[in-house]
Amino acid sequence: MIRPILFALAAATGLGAQAASALPVTDFTGDYAFSNFSVTRYGALGCASGLVVVNGAQSVDIGGCNDDTGEAAWISFTAASQDAGYVNFSYDLRNFDAEGPGWDFFYITLNHLEHNLGGADATDAGPISFAVAPGDVFGWMVHAVDDIAGPLAATIKGFSVTSAPTGAVASGFADLAPNPVPVPGALGLLAMGLAGLAAAARRQRARRAAA
Repeated sequence: MIRPILFALAAATGLGAQAASALPVTDFTGDYAFSNFSVTRYGALGCASGLVVVNGAQSVDIGGCNDDTGEAAWISFTAASQDAGYVNFSYDLRNFDAEGPGWDFFYITLNHLEHNLGGADATDAGPISFAVAPGDVFGWMVHAVDDIAGPLAATIKGFSVTSAPTGAVASGFADLAPNPVPVPGALGLLAMGLAGLAAAARRQRARRAAA
């Protein structure tokens, strides 16, 4: 089941209304404002628990799937490149999975191929750069191998698009996760903090312990 969500921000933020910028682009602005990104979900329950939270134009949080299905699920946040150049970013990871970091992974995605950045806790990792051409669909994905025991949360920050890389260049993109064709979905904006992810994981562990 797939349920893509086109990212619509409230007009009061003004983020989606910014004009396109010549390179370099700093933060999620211009052609790379949040309103130009989409969220796609995949899983037995459509990754109903997955979420995306925007933090001004500076960063975005992606919370992974945790729907207790025992099957693979993912949530991705993607946009089409308007430029030839490099996407650059840094990131934080917080793994709430009670079974450890081997069950949830954070990927860069590029034209339906992935580059694995791992699943263990990380702070101020990067910067990472990868090349894009006009029309390339790029972004990030949080993949849950079994969709249980707690999610992985990723924060993407320090985003920019430049003519030359500003960090270590990622290569070796491959088909690492299921990539079915998205179908039209509802418009909306998910808003839930990372603290909510931690609380949900604690509640699930408590239910398992009491069973």
